[in-house]
Amino acid sequence: MSLVAFSPLNQGLSLDKYDPDNPPSFPSGDHREHAPKFSKESLARLKPKLAAIKDRFGSTKAQLASVALRYTLNFPHVASVIPSFRNPAQVSCNLKAVDRSLSDEDMHAITAIFSR
Repeated sequence: MSLVAFSPLNQGLSLDKYDPDNPPSFPSGDHREHAPKFSKESLARLKPKLAAIKDRFGSTKAQLASVALRYTLNFPHVASVIPSFRNPAQVSCNLKAVDRSLSDEDMHAITAIFSR
């Protein structure tokens, strides 16, 4: 059995797009409008984890996307990912995962960072 990973970039959270001091607001009816993962507290907990990822792998959106996507694709039962995109620049960022490699040490480091 294989798995298709939906939203491996966690609706942009893995790209450090949101600031805990200025959490996003979404229009009425948007499925993210009341999602706890976009709260100030949740974003504040995520911030140091993303800082550790940025320190190790780079801080651009393309670098963060490639790490998140490659990490997900490195699991043997993951057949593909559905990263989503809204424009050609996001497509380009997502495609960086093709050339990204992660060592076993990198995989363990990422797992440890997000297990804290």
